[in-house]
Amino acid sequence: VLQGMVTGLPFVTFASPSITKVMPNFITPRPARIILIRHGESEGNRDESVYTTKADWKIGLTQLGRNQARLAGRRLRDIVGAGDVHIYHSPYMRAVDTTREILKSLDPDQVKSVREEPRISEQQFGNLRDVEAIRRCKEERKVF
Repeated sequence: VLQGMVTGLPFVTFASPSITKVMPNFITPRPARIILIRHGESEGNRDESVYTTKADWKIGLTQLGRNQARLAGRRLRDIVGAGDVHIYHSPYMRAVDTTREILKSLDPDQVKSVREEPRISEQQFGNLRDVEAIRRCKEERKVF
């Protein structure tokens, strides 16, 4: 593990021994921090029966969820200031909507990348499931 500064930003890298033998000055900059933001209130958060008529990934935000996302964007701006921002979001509509609202609060010049990452997603319950089955699954999760 190497630690130091790259262009004034702290970094930590976990370079493999084989790479450092070939390239002794090899350094991969890492982010100074990672901030996780959950999507705002979704149609499914408000009414679980929506899962019986709409595929999970198509469920978007409510108006309250959009407001929450805008607030999250302002709070993110307060935290990072003028620093660079790289955003990764799931392909679920509620995450896409949340990202759009967050971006409204950031200076476009500071947003270096926005990437849809399919490996970031909710637990998969399956599409159009029985509402009672969904509730049971959620109750089981609360136990943990």
